[in-house]
Amino acid sequence: MIGRSFVANFGLLAFGPLTGQIIWYLAVAGFMGVIGVIRAFGILIDGYHKALLVRLIAEVTFTLVLVVADNKTGTGRGIPAAKSL
Repeated sequence: MIGRSFVANFGLLAFGPLTGQIIWYLAVAGFMGVIGVIRAFGILIDGYHKALLVRLIAEVTFTLVLVVADNKTGTGRGIPAAKSL
């Protein structure tokens, strides 16, 4: 499973800049977010393991980096900016 998700994520990350559609960063961010949620449920169900926590932190970090990268490239479809009152 890990190898296939790595290949899929790499393919989507490579496809975005090649086609000029950086929106694919959000597709990978969503995919990594889903994996992170599933891993968090696994930690809740099976208990704490140091290796799982490290992977969860890496997935959350990678997801946030991709959302920020999408916002910085100008597509703006990621997390909306806070509006002042």
